[in-house]
Amino acid sequence: GQNASPRTRRLMEQIASQSNGGGGGAQQEHPRNYQDFNNMYRHWSINQRAGGVEAEAAERVEWARLLSSSANDEGPEKPEEEPDDLKTFKMLCSVNSDTIKTNISDDNLLQVSFKVDTKTNCNVRVSVCVTEQKNDLNVPTMFYTPKREGYVHTLNLMKGLGQEIMFGEVDFDMKLLKNQELVKHDDKYFPMIISINYNKNGQNFAYISYCVFVKDSMSKITGARSIKQIVLINGLPYQIKSIYGL
Repeated sequence: GQNASPRTRRLMEQIASQSNGGGGGAQQEHPRNYQDFNNMYRHWSINQRAGGVEAEAAERVEWARLLSSSANDEGPEKPEEEPDDLKTFKMLCSVNSDTIKTNISDDNLLQVSFKVDTKTNCNVRVSVCVTEQKNDLNVPTMFYTPKREGYVHTLNLMKGLGQEIMFGEVDFDMKLLKNQELVKHDDKYFPMIISINYNKNGQNFAYISYCVFVKDSMSKITGARSIKQIVLINGLPYQIKSIYGL
């Protein structure tokens, strides 16, 4: 009560005193919460009106303000709000992970096929044997491959749902990959990364699918699977748990 005005302190002393039968007993403790305050104030106000004395509404407001800043029970904290970027973000491009397929051609090329859903023009990049570089904010900044040639394919797509990248559009020479790790990954290295980049209202976005290849008992590549997917929103990465379409 040290921050209360003299009038409020007098009001609190009056309520405490009259709640204990005129001040002969122990002083009434401060209310623990708003319910205690309202009960005490209601009883005190009834007694005051019976004696012809009205409490001013301003005093009640001031005590309520004092209680809100010093009461022991302040109620549950408000949940942290999502950043504005997440509230307004709508994914415009994605790869359907279930559609990623592989094929080894007769001329020993690893062919990759998948379907893309996009509601805007975009650039698709498929890279193999990738070492990822991140900055201090854990944002991917560079994808390194063993050589510049033969490890990356890029495609430009117009908007459209269910667009299939067919066998023969994206392929890699198995001679280049024979000494590379294709089924395992770590926190920096991934056998394949499919990334989609697009610009909306002057802001750059990226969808990234990190993949490993699947081999059979004869060490022949029979497919690929996505192990994680992230989107870059305003330069920050957010991992996607599931995608059910756009």
